[in-house]
Parts: sequence; C-alpha cells; structure tokens
Amino acid sequence: MKGDFISTYFLLMKHLFLVVFTLGFVQIGFSQDTLKVSLPELEKRFLNNNLILLVTKSNVDISKAYTEQAKLWDNPNVMFETGFINLKEKKVFDRQEAYIQIQQLFRLAHKREKLTAFSQANEKLNEAQFNDLMRILRHQLRSDYYDLVNIEQKRAWYAEQIAGFSQLINAVSDQVKAGNMAQKDLVRLQSQSWSLQRDLLDLEQSRIPIWADMQVLLGEKTMLTFLPQSTPLSINAENTTLTDLMTTAQQNRSDLKVVDANVALLQANVVYQKALAKPDLTAALTYDRVNTYTPNYIGVQVGIPIPVFNKNQGNIKAAELQVKQQGLQRDAVSAQIVADIVSAYRRLQELENWQRTKASDFYKNYETFYKQVADSYQKRQITLVEFIDFFQDYQQQKLQQLEHQSRIRKSAEEVNYAVGKDVF
Repeated sequence: MKGDFISTYFLLMKHLFLVVFTLGFVQIGFSQDTLKVSLPELEKRFLNNNLILLVTKSNVDISKAYTEQAKLWDNPNVMFETGFINLKEKKVFDRQEAYIQIQQLFRLAHKREKLTAFSQANEKLNEAQFNDLMRILRHQLRSDYYDLVNIEQKRAWYAEQIAGFSQLINAVSDQVKAGNMAQKDLVRLQSQSWSLQRDLLDLEQSRIPIWADMQVLLGEKTMLTFLPQSTPLSINAENTTLTDLMTTAQQNRSDLKVVDANVALLQANVVYQKALAKPDLTAALTYDRVNTYTPNYIGVQVGIPIPVFNKNQGNIKAAELQVKQQGLQRDAVSAQIVADIVSAYRRLQELENWQRTKASDFYKNYETFYKQVADSYQKRQITLVEFIDFFQDYQQQKLQQLEHQSRIRKSAEEVNYAVGKDVF
C-alpha cells in the first residue's frame, strides 16, 4: 500500500510538472506581444481594415460609376461613302462620288433620366447592403470580444486561486515535514492545484480560435494576441420598452433598409421598362455630292420604329411582379425583426432580473464565506475533505457567476443587433 501511494504521488507530480511547464510556455508565448485593447479601438481597426467590407464598399463606387455612365448621351454616328470601282470608266477609287451622313439617336420618354434614376436606386441598394454586412460582421467582432472578456475574467480567477493554493501547499508542506499533517493531505491539495492549472491551460487555448477569427475580421496579417480591457457591467433593460425598440428598429435595421432599397430599385425598373416601350427617334443629316436628283444634295432623315408587336410588355410584367414579390419579402423581414427583438429583449430581462434580485447578494456572501472556510482549514478547524468539497462548490458557483455576466453582455449585444443600433 505504501509503495502504491508513493508511485501515485510521483506520477501526480510528473503530470503537475508537465502542466505547469506547458502553461508557462503558453503564457510566455502569448505575453510577448499581448496588448490590452478596448472594443472601440478594435472596431476602428475593423472598419479600416476588414477586407470583406472593403470589397463590398467598392460595389458602391462601381454603382456610382454606372450612374455617371447612365447620364451620358449616345454618341453620334458618322458614315462616309465614296466610289470604289467605276466599271464604266474602269477606275478604282473613283472619287467623283462622296456621301456623308451624321446620325444621332434621341431617346424619348425621358429614358436617360429614368435610367439614371434606376442606377441611383442601385447605388442606395449597394450602400444598404454594405451597411447590413457591416452590422453582421461588427456583431461577430463584438461577440468574440465578449467571449475574450469572459475568458480573461475566468483566467484571472484561476490565476488567483492557483496562487492561493501554492501558498497553502507551502504551508501544509512545512506541517508535513514537522509531522503535524499527513502526506496524503499535501497530495490532495497538489491534485486540486493541478486540476486548476489544467483548467487554466484549457482557457488559454480556447482564446486561440477566437484570436484567429478576429484576425480575419480585423484584416491583420499576423497572429493576434491581445486581451480585452475590462469594462464594468452596467446594463439596465428596464429603462427601455419593446415599443421603443420596435420603433428604433424600423428606422435603423439595415436588412430592412436593404429590402426597402430593393423595392425602390424594382419600382424604378418598372418605370424604366415602361419607358422602353416608347420608340426612340433617329435623326440624320446627309450630304451627297453626285446625287441623281441634284448635285451637292443635303437632306434630313428622321426614323422611328412602330411599336406594333413588341411593346416590351413581357419585361414590364416581370418588373411589376418583382415589386410585388419584394413587398412580400419586406413583410417577412419585418416579422423576423419583431421576433428577434422580442426574443433578445426577454432573454436580457430574465438574466438581469436574476442578477439583480437573486444572484448579486448570493455571490457576494459566498465569496466572503469561502475566505472564512479557507482560513478555518489553515487553522485546522475543519478537515481537508470539507475544505476541498466547499472549494469545488465555490469554484462551480464562481464560474457560473462569470458565465452569467457574460450572458448578460452578449444578450445586450443581441438586442443591439436585433434593433440595428447601440441601445445598451
């Protein structure tokens, strides 16, 4: 039995050394370039460097170029004709004849203005799509940031507990050497400390994929290793009503603006398609040097197609149906907005009510009571089993507290996302 205990002890110490060594390596590797960054600083980087945003923003510039193109008149058409072969006189390039025509297309029914209006509506659609994409990506950035906040708070707590256990282990080790305490108590404390360090290592590693995701969002080319600046949790959902949130969403929700911009674009397309049903006028000025009617003939030519068969009726009907279709899409988006706001707001209310009415005093008292229990164990007023049992329960409660605070932060951000504006 004694040999089994000694072998178990040395195996435990071996694992403890490996965990401490690995954790130290991770900490050193991350702390070299680790900076504390606030959320506004990250969002500024995001807006300036996110590649997907930059690509989408270029669509706005492209649509503006199309608008400039739509304003332009059609170019005039110049035609020149001269003699090539005179079979009667057997001449090549007979220049006695010369025929010149200058032709210009005149678009009637204000087609150019209506095409410009259609292109301008497309500009607004691209801008709305850009803003909606920015809303989605910013929400992802903030979610990652708040995940880092939660991890950092847990990491700080684990580091504090590991330091406390280290001091306790040193004190118990002295007692074991003096013969006042059993070796198994020391091993049990070292085992608990090892478990805490293993959890801390898992926390450190859980930050890596979040950093990688934020690296893409921020358009960084090197691996990010930064920490969030701690911010106090001050959110009060009671000061805001669902009616206020609904009104704000109707004015700010970017995906709704995308649908509205698309409706405006399709309506402009209906107007333009109806204008295309009207024929355009072609006018030309001609000069014929050796005309059969009279030498040096100058004439005026006017042409217009007769809309007998093709009145663009198919394109007009399709454009009108697209407007109706997009109207249904707007109703669907509006219903989804209501569901998003109600769901996010109710979750935030429930979390806040729990935090305010039940959790706050409980966690505060529990923290104080744990310190008293730890002090009682050092004075040998309670057993090691009682101390470890209470600590494990305390650990569970503390992590639940931090997780609850993180859920409040992220739920408030879900409300902001659902409304389309920073309400909290």
